[in-house]
Amino acid sequence: MKPNEYYNYARPPRRAWWLPLVIVLLLTPIIYVFRACEDKPTDASDPSQQVVSTVEAGRWHTVLSNGTLYKVLDREYEGDFDVQTLRLTAADKAFDCEAVMTAEEYRAFCTRWGLTPAFSAHTGRYAVVAHTEAQAQAVEVQLGDVTVKDAAVTLLLRARFSGSAEDSAAYVLTVPVDAAVTALEVEPLYLADEVGNP
Repeated sequence: MKPNEYYNYARPPRRAWWLPLVIVLLLTPIIYVFRACEDKPTDASDPSQQVVSTVEAGRWHTVLSNGTLYKVLDREYEGDFDVQTLRLTAADKAFDCEAVMTAEEYRAFCTRWGLTPAFSAHTGRYAVVAHTEAQAQAVEVQLGDVTVKDAAVTLLLRARFSGSAEDSAAYVLTVPVDAAVTALEVEPLYLADEVGNP
């Protein structure tokens, strides 16, 4: 071998030691943004805290106030329902009901209390909410949402009696539902100024 002869031996490839550093630097702001967007849990034990959640289907939203969760009406339900108000000579507990009725049961209920049956062409069942208040002058009824899951229907309902009278105010809310629905649940609904003072 000649003393000044140069040989080109294969060199091992250089390791990209800096590649993990670049990946970490790129992911750090992305992770920070995602963590900042997460919903942080609310401490319900703090009575001064009032938190408003996301609007549900544009008709209502929830508000946590003084440790109590309220559903607050934004816009009334736009589907099929019927509200009738009437006067009774006295508050009659036999009138009050929250039930799913067959067509025959619903017609019998309307006949007994002098109501006009709604949705006479409907072939399914009827979700019926009827209440009366002794010595009340008027009643305001607002339906926020109707949700059907399996064989149960849930109504978000706001009903407020007001004024004073010798007889009683009453209302009947009727919602047509499928024949497969057999159970009814009614959840209270509020206006924004009623939160904390139902």
